[in-house]
Amino acid sequence: MTRAATEPPAESPRAGVGCVVLDARGRVLLIRRRRPPEAGCWGIPGGKLDFAEPLKAAAARELHEETGLIARGMRLLTVCEQFDGGHWVSPIYRVSGFEGEARLMEPDKHAGLSWFDPADPPQPLTAAARAALAALAASRPARPES
Repeated sequence: MTRAATEPPAESPRAGVGCVVLDARGRVLLIRRRRPPEAGCWGIPGGKLDFAEPLKAAAARELHEETGLIARGMRLLTVCEQFDGGHWVSPIYRVSGFEGEARLMEPDKHAGLSWFDPADPPQPLTAAARAALAALAASRPARPES
């Protein structure tokens, strides 16, 4: 088999990961991107998967690198597929607990970090944040009518 036959195509899908973090008041943690793609949009903490890195470990690593938080308990919430000049597939994990105080760890990449009501997030949102918030809303039990 030739080397060319064993290499992935130049336009292969890429893998990313993301985290949905809620505080004790039920607010979701979002960060504002400085760089393309989706510069100026609010998104969930996350990033690229490294080679041979387990998905959940990558999500926990990205959360810590971007916010300083240490994830304590994670489960798969949804998967976001995005086409933005490339093809990205990103599992998104819901973080059930965390240690630390959220802070902006990469000010060269992010312009802000804050907690928001998931039913009323800032705009614009990244594609992953839209997918994550929709999955979060669908996973919560409906409130009884009064």
